[in-house]
Amino acid sequence: MRVLLVLAAAALGGCSMLLGVDTDRPLGEDPPPNGDDGGDGGPTFDAGPDALDGGPTHDGDITDARDERDADAQTPEDKDPPQIVAGGTAHSCRVKSDGTAVCWGDNSYRQSTPVPGRYKQISAFGYHTCAVQIDGTAACWGSDGSGQSTPPQGVVFKQVSTGAFHSCGVRTDGYVKCWGSDGAHQSTAPYELFKQVAAGEYHTCGIRDTGIIMCWGRDDVKQASPPAGTYRQISSGYNHTCALRTDGKILCWGDKGGGKASPPDDTFTRVGAGKSHTCGALPQGMRCWGDNGSGQTNARNGTYRDIAGGDLHACGVLTDGRASCWGDNNSSQAPETAP
Repeated sequence: MRVLLVLAAAALGGCSMLLGVDTDRPLGEDPPPNGDDGGDGGPTFDAGPDALDGGPTHDGDITDARDERDADAQTPEDKDPPQIVAGGTAHSCRVKSDGTAVCWGDNSYRQSTPVPGRYKQISAFGYHTCAVQIDGTAACWGSDGSGQSTPPQGVVFKQVSTGAFHSCGVRTDGYVKCWGSDGAHQSTAPYELFKQVAAGEYHTCGIRDTGIIMCWGRDDVKQASPPAGTYRQISSGYNHTCALRTDGKILCWGDKGGGKASPPDDTFTRVGAGKSHTCGALPQGMRCWGDNGSGQTNARNGTYRDIAGGDLHACGVLTDGRASCWGDNNSSQAPETAP
């Protein structure tokens, strides 16, 4: 049966790479792929045990690709702490020690107005935010022009990640479920077990339960072509992704413009990718690289337990629980002392 599903998927498949990215368009509405009426192009397949292998995918280690999985298998728990700080286009959010979510900055799409509840993990991109509640269900707020802020009901997640017009989450059984735009197959998750997922603009990458990275969606600048190796944490910007290897080194792939995908040779504990920059937490301190036109690589002093890159700013949570941000602060998204 598995062979038949793969053959069926191959017959349905096609090139999922779209050309041309207009980063100046208003966010919150899905752009029409290839100039059509705005519908999501190509077939969409649900992730999970009943899914077909829809759309091209790229695995960081081709010798381990497409191995058979038990549908009832449980992926090992990720030993790294969950993401508790997030940065969007001009807003930022965090999960406080009491489990409540707080956001600051631009609120034009209510992306800075959290749904009441208690949370354990959070992610932001563009003009929307999603978070995992204590009971494992996902809640989202902000722009919903492509359904990116309408998570599936009754699904229990252990981690979620927001992209520009789509969102994805790792279910407690290890399979990935995505919602929102799928014009570049960025929401067509492969039938594999994952520990973590990271959504970008038109691509998505995830760390499989083996530690190997697999990506899907647009690949015009190789943002869906990850390097080999084993990894423990991952973060996607618009057209680039960076991941923390098990040895503490960071590797990046995709658009390398401005140096955002060229990390220093340090040993890190965390990585956060923004639109045109990336930051990595060191055992003591923080280092950022890439474009610095708004001061987004001028990290503030301190030792950080988590880090997130926004469009032109970054925020982090220090080991003492305080939050601090740097970079563009035109919408008050990057105060030195954050809520």
